[in-house]
Amino acid sequence: MTGLPPLTDSKIQRWIVGASFRRGERYYRVLEGEIDRALETLERYSQQHRWGRNTLALRVAQAAEESRPRDAIRLYLEEVERLIAGRGRGSYAEAANYLLRVRAVYEQMGEEKAWQTLIANLREKNRRLPAMQDEFNQAGL
Repeated sequence: MTGLPPLTDSKIQRWIVGASFRRGERYYRVLEGEIDRALETLERYSQQHRWGRNTLALRVAQAAEESRPRDAIRLYLEEVERLIAGRGRGSYAEAANYLLRVRAVYEQMGEEKAWQTLIANLREKNRRLPAMQDEFNQAGL
């Protein structure tokens, strides 16, 4: 992190909102170094805006996987629930991809049992959605 200027909340918010969103290594290094502030900014932004929140939350979740894994899981699961509620195979397949990330985070934390409980509960809760079950099976969940 040496050589990078300190971030202000407004800089984090501009990056998060997308006005100067940068893909790539530098962006993620900066965001990972300021993950607490990015999470706070996400919460403030979410209270004021719904548009763009999902993209923002997913980028923060990805950056938080190592330093704040529980926050990353929470953000991914919010998106999974939104996708499942939207119905459709495409949404279920996308939800499955985020669940693969959730599983990886749980494995990094050494909490495979918590993962097994989560996926079992999610499948049971949505047992009447055969297309979702199929997509989850195809993803190996």
